Amino acid sequence: AYLVVTDDRVQTWIVATAIVVIAAGLVVTFSRSSALMLLVGLVIIGIRAFGAVKTITVTIAAVVLTAGPALALSENVRDKTTSMVGIAKASEGRARLVKGGVELWRQEPVRGVGIGSFAQRYAETLPARERRRTRVVISHTAPITVLAELGLVGVGFFAALILGTFIGLVRGIRRGPARAMSLITILAALGGILVHSVLYSAFFEDPYVWVLLAAGAPPCVPPTGTSANGHEAPHGAPAPGG
Repeated sequence: AYLVVTDDRVQTWIVATAIVVIAAGLVVTFSRSSALMLLVGLVIIGIRAFGAVKTITVTIAAVVLTAGPALALSENVRDKTTSMVGIAKASEGRARLVKGGVELWRQEPVRGVGIGSFAQRYAETLPARERRRTRVVISHTAPITVLAELGLVGVGFFAALILGTFIGLVRGIRRGPARAMSLITILAALGGILVHSVLYSAFFEDPYVWVLLAAGAPPCVPPTGTSANGHEAPHGAPAPGG
């Protein structure tokens, strides 16, 4: 995001070098969820900087150019991406945990089975022999964790948090250019963490979520004397929206 707004060549090279080093570190971790998180963040920033059409076109082209040859040349890749069995294996147990989470939700669809109880309740559903062989019983998908532990009530609050945050940040971005790029950066970071939490959970546990929410909230509040859409309220009349 900083590279989009700066004109300083020295700082541009410094930031670009740091990005290359960080990207190299990400490659050797073999973390697919982290790579996807980074891609989502870059797409959100790109939409603001270059427009939705250009950004989405470039993203699709990049995915096709990288994934296309792999699908065409590797039978192993095709097997892992074109069949449910292959996807289940490639997910390293996540598909099994998602299925188990849905089964737990069906037991208590409204209020869930209890906060923090996913691992214990899921392990109890496994046969004794399979329980001994299963190493991971902790949910790796945040929405499924919320659904299983807190039911539809929890999912409703979770959706309200995500939707309210998105609407607030978008309104703050539209209110004026002064803080638009900083809010776009916050939106990109939160969007990346949300996507990452679908593959590796840890949305509420991630301290960056709460830091970013705290940083993004004040700029999204309309200044005193302005309406919710950013226009100045008539003299002597209170600004609508409380």
